Amino acid sequence: MRNLTATFCLTIAVLLGSSGMSFALPPCPSDRHGPTDPRLFCFGTFTHTNGDKYVGEFLNNKRHGQGAYTHANGNKYVGEFWNNKRHGQGTYTDARSRKKHVGEWKNNNMHGQGAVITAGGQILKEGIWTHGKLQYAVIHL
Repeated sequence: MRNLTATFCLTIAVLLGSSGMSFALPPCPSDRHGPTDPRLFCFGTFTHTNGDKYVGEFLNNKRHGQGAYTHANGNKYVGEFWNNKRHGQGTYTDARSRKKHVGEWKNNNMHGQGAVITAGGQILKEGIWTHGKLQYAVIHL
């Protein structure tokens, strides 16, 4: 539990600490579907036609770096992206159940140390995840 709490606090500190750095990036061009420059690292906002919205860092017109992706249904991921996928440290919040999936991500799945937490802060599942499935659970006594 102490390790998860430390990881969670570190994740929040990294996200908050790096958000100021994001604004130092140049703004992205307004036309996100135009010619791409693989060297272009920028900060911007993109709203999809289905209502999903991403605010954060882009590299070569892909979500890459720190950002927040909000789905039209209210579900939200805040954390690291790599090549358009949830990848690194982040938190996914389900709008309906208000459960949070906090921890490490790889290719859009929980992968590594993480936890599922209720809106009230109760830990439902905690442990090591592989490709979105809990492999090794931490047992709280």
